[in-house]
Amino acid sequence: MSETQVDDSAKVIEVELKKLEVELKRLEIEQKKLDPNYRKAEHRAKSIDMIVKALSVAAVLIGVLITYVQYSGTASLQRQQLLENERSELRAASRESLKPFNEKRILLYTEASNVVSKLANLGEGPERQAARKRFFELYWGELALVENRQVESAMVYFAKALEQYELNPSSNTELQRQSLNVAHAFRESLKEGLDYPELGSLAHEK
Repeated sequence: MSETQVDDSAKVIEVELKKLEVELKRLEIEQKKLDPNYRKAEHRAKSIDMIVKALSVAAVLIGVLITYVQYSGTASLQRQQLLENERSELRAASRESLKPFNEKRILLYTEASNVVSKLANLGEGPERQAARKRFFELYWGELALVENRQVESAMVYFAKALEQYELNPSSNTELQRQSLNVAHAFRESLKEGLDYPELGSLAHEK
């Protein structure tokens, strides 16, 4: 046998060996596939792979959702702040436009409070007569321009108490009580008109 023939035979044998190796590997894989444990492991691996992919998609969706919620919350806060600023500006503009009216109201309430106090506490004399005259001027005139329903009611009750006192001046207790009610009504009205909540507690001190 020549050297060339030997080389060719060796190559043929080498090719056949490789074929056998490939076939052996194929048989091993087929054998593993027939093994129940292998099939379970393969199934478990596929399941884990699907879970990992699903979790990845869920993580992306959660990230998008968090971004949207954060954006919505920021936008909502900005809108709320804008509305609050607009309300503050409207309140300030309203208070400024009502300033002359409120100043007039304060002056008339102060004068009326002094008048009813004199009528509730002074005895007969020129000062009481002047106070009585001024009370009914305010009652039928200027005070009606600025008073609210509560002040109007308090003034009516005071006028009735004044009438009863003048018929029977033995005690001014009711007149004094109605005088305080008028003062409290003035305070409540000022609190309402000037938007000063702290005046509310003052109205109930006495």
